[in-house]
Amino acid sequence: MNLSRVLFLLLQVLCLFSVSCSMDLFRDNSDITAAPLPPLPPGRRPEFWVEYYPYPCWQQQNSISYARPVPDYNGWTDIRMERDLERLSAAGFQAVLLFLTPEHLAKATTLERVHRFYDLAAAQLEPLRVGIVLSPIANEFTLQLDNVMTFFRQQGFADKTNALKFAGTSLLFFDQNVKLLGQYQGALGYIRFGDYWPSRSGTAGQVQRGFTWVIAADNGGNAHLLPKYHDRWIVPRGRGEQFAAALRQAMLSQAEIICVSSWNNFNRGSFIEPNSLEYDLFFNIFQANARMLAAASRAPAEP
Repeated sequence: MNLSRVLFLLLQVLCLFSVSCSMDLFRDNSDITAAPLPPLPPGRRPEFWVEYYPYPCWQQQNSISYARPVPDYNGWTDIRMERDLERLSAAGFQAVLLFLTPEHLAKATTLERVHRFYDLAAAQLEPLRVGIVLSPIANEFTLQLDNVMTFFRQQGFADKTNALKFAGTSLLFFDQNVKLLGQYQGALGYIRFGDYWPSRSGTAGQVQRGFTWVIAADNGGNAHLLPKYHDRWIVPRGRGEQFAAALRQAMLSQAEIICVSSWNNFNRGSFIEPNSLEYDLFFNIFQANARMLAAASRAPAEP
């Protein structure tokens, strides 16, 4: 290889390096915003909730080579919690749904971490409310309702200052694959997705009792799929066009709660956390739309 060829290749490497080093993880998102929303009716301000996974190791993350969190992490440490909560708050979320398997929530180490997450969320400049969703890995999982609600109450999650409430009542959530047995007559509330509110796998854009989901992407749980197969996904990632369109549809609907799926479900490809695949693209798309919604809620409605 002659000297000129070597110099040319070296120049290419240096150019690529300079571009990658100049990337700002949280870039200006003004070029992502769509047309402004019309003013909302007086008093209407929909909330943004987000699906969140404390332990991505559940998600076969070792098999996911095409996308990793940026920065990457190992475990659910205070540092990771604080970073995630700051980002969630900056993005414009008001509440976080912690998706936990019943087996993990029964462990003392997990319980300590969950309590810590509640406390750190409450310490944000604008406190984030937190709810727990029991989401088993199995396609169908049976739980005795009264026992689970008693455990939830005894652990003190319902008494947290930032416990997620609906109509003034602290709630425990169950994913759609949970079958509940028995009755519960206590003071706390519960919601099973797919019953009172729609499930994530329901009809896209469905609004039920003021609640709707917005899916960032969905590869059907096939963590091994590479980006080149995105056109085969149930909801492809693309460049965020479908995510942005679904957000706008939800904001223009009658939904009072818009729940994004998800912050970090890398197994299903449904993540908006800054990552090695698209950096902060999906984060910025959401943040731009959340700011747009906030502006629309402040603007006077047309007579």
